[in-house]
Amino acid sequence: MSVLKADTIQSTGGGAATLTKQSAAKMFVNLTGTGTIANNKSLNVSSVTDNASGDYTFTFTSSFDDGEYAVAGMCRSNASGEADDDLRAVMAGNSVTGSLRVGTTYANGAGGYDVPRVHTVIHGDLA
Repeated sequence: MSVLKADTIQSTGGGAATLTKQSAAKMFVNLTGTGTIANNKSLNVSSVTDNASGDYTFTFTSSFDDGEYAVAGMCRSNASGEADDDLRAVMAGNSVTGSLRVGTTYANGAGGYDVPRVHTVIHGDLA
């Protein structure tokens, strides 16, 4: 059995290697969703648009091969991270190859709501 050990893998052009047809997450974002939104940390996100209260669009740096990718998300409902009695949920909207629209809302679905942290992860195949 051979063993491959490497500290860095680069593309033939010298940049980061592109992951395709693998199970690793192809997109993630950690977003501050209150006040002036901020992309705190992300992978494969070129921009974030604040459409309305609790309504965001993530535009991908590299597109997916189709809109049939798997989305997981969660949000923190208050700044201290403590639980409160009006839990929020993250819901995926339009899933297209170049972007994803998500919304944060009260758990009972009563309208969009800005939350301190929005976390979204996508697994799928890049184009």
